Amino acid sequence: MLVAPRHTIKRTFITSLGHHPHAYLLANNNHATNNITSATMHSTTTTTTSIVSPLNILKKQMQVRWMSAMGSKRFGIPQKLNLYVASPGQLISPYVPPLGSYPSVFSHLGLLLRWKGIKNLVTNYLAVQQLRSSLKVRNEKFNKSAFLAQAEVLYSTINQAIAAADIPTLRSNMTDKMFYQLSKEVNLKARSPNHSFKWTCPTLSSPKLICIRYGQVSTGEKTEAFAQITVRFSGNQKVEVMDAGGCLISSSSSSVDEYWTLERHVSSSNSSWRLCDKPTFLSVKDSM
Repeated sequence: MLVAPRHTIKRTFITSLGHHPHAYLLANNNHATNNITSATMHSTTTTTTSIVSPLNILKKQMQVRWMSAMGSKRFGIPQKLNLYVASPGQLISPYVPPLGSYPSVFSHLGLLLRWKGIKNLVTNYLAVQQLRSSLKVRNEKFNKSAFLAQAEVLYSTINQAIAAADIPTLRSNMTDKMFYQLSKEVNLKARSPNHSFKWTCPTLSSPKLICIRYGQVSTGEKTEAFAQITVRFSGNQKVEVMDAGGCLISSSSSSVDEYWTLERHVSSSNSSWRLCDKPTFLSVKDSM
């Protein structure tokens, strides 16, 4: 078998590379050249062509770009991510006053319950000042009466959306966590197309503000501020079931008394109050 001289093999190797920008570097690779000298001219051409395949080069370049985009420490290129926190996902120091009459102030339980109530009032005052300070930057104001009126509208809007299975309205007026929790309790997609529901609350009492909380979530370089306000709603609700033609099939009435916690992303300029949780009632003993 005829073996080509070393200089002939290198020249053939370069010729097979064509106008590739890395042809000279690849041709002077000692490892590649030593492998080529042990083959024939035909074998040499085939081997070198597979080494410098454009597909392999493109694959390597794509790997480098992908690793750079992922912020691989191997390449020393850290990747900065812009995080956006839409909700803290939990209540900030929740407080719900227990049901029932309080024990005597001279008892340990009665003294402790009253101390929690006083502590909640102080926390409410401080949270309101922080909330007003944050809103003042955007020329906004926090007014208790205006908020309670807005909370009453939100209460009716969400309940009517639940009755009508209006998913877009529910998503825009509650946090993701609350929406998924509601989806487990009420199967909104399993409604019969031949029936419709209507919710009303003709005797809804004025909502009462229970507690206000203000908290911050750090995302590294940025700090997001959130406000949470728990409101108590009570009244008599009515649910009507109608057929496809709009005729009334049945109706039921019941009393309602529940707590809603509304949340707002204060750091966001286009944020609004949304339902984030429904705290449960606790008795005097259970509150301990």
